[in-house]
Amino acid sequence: MSDNLNRVVIPYYRLAELYDRIMCHIDYDNWYYRVSSLFAQYYKPISFQDEELPVVLECACGTGSMALRMALQGHRIYAFDKSAEMIAVALRKCHGLDNPPQLFQADFLSFELPEPVDLAYCLYDSINYLLEPEEVVQHINRVAANLKPNGVFVFDISTVYNSETHFFSSTQNGKVDIYSYTRAMHFDKIERIQRNHFSIYQPNGEVYQEEHLQRIYSVEEMRKIIRHSNLELVAEQDLDRMSEPVWNSLRVNFVCRKGGE
Repeated sequence: MSDNLNRVVIPYYRLAELYDRIMCHIDYDNWYYRVSSLFAQYYKPISFQDEELPVVLECACGTGSMALRMALQGHRIYAFDKSAEMIAVALRKCHGLDNPPQLFQADFLSFELPEPVDLAYCLYDSINYLLEPEEVVQHINRVAANLKPNGVFVFDISTVYNSETHFFSSTQNGKVDIYSYTRAMHFDKIERIQRNHFSIYQPNGEVYQEEHLQRIYSVEEMRKIIRHSNLELVAEQDLDRMSEPVWNSLRVNFVCRKGGE
């Protein structure tokens, strides 16, 4: 294939436009319910007016599906993503809302907010994109710096079991409108790196190549990481069972809280 037709691009550069249709199986309503349940259980505001809803932050918001749901429930929400292309899709989805999310492009380690928030979350194993434990600590501390006292941060990880069972070495092929794509998945058990390589085929013969890398942390590794951060781990939850994590959990929620001041 000609190099002129084969384009290697950053993650989500081309996938962003197709993401919602490729990932149409994601039950965002259920995710919203589960995260909201954790917030209701573990968030204890110091001072709170009954008519006010907590101010929320979403890290790695993607195309804005969860931020949209938060906004529709009346929350003021800030939401960022590293990908400008994903933010562009999110802006289109939220256009015209009376209470739109405040969407912006930013990095896990350097985002800034105009005010502290009550609640924060990072979902669908987005935190696994941080490939070094030190980066995870930096991100948690960045969230902590933007939380009010007693604020809560919920994030999830995809587990080693999930990668070994579902993403070890396989290929998916699909078609979205006039585009077709191939997703090649491989899990390196030694390095604990999950590779998802997308080839997106254009009608004009161009092929966009995106390499998505994630580090797959064990539950115990993530506990140690949180202990080195400025937040306290207060709960763990198997995302599917809504109970304590077990050996075959696919995704695990971690609930962290900032101390009162």
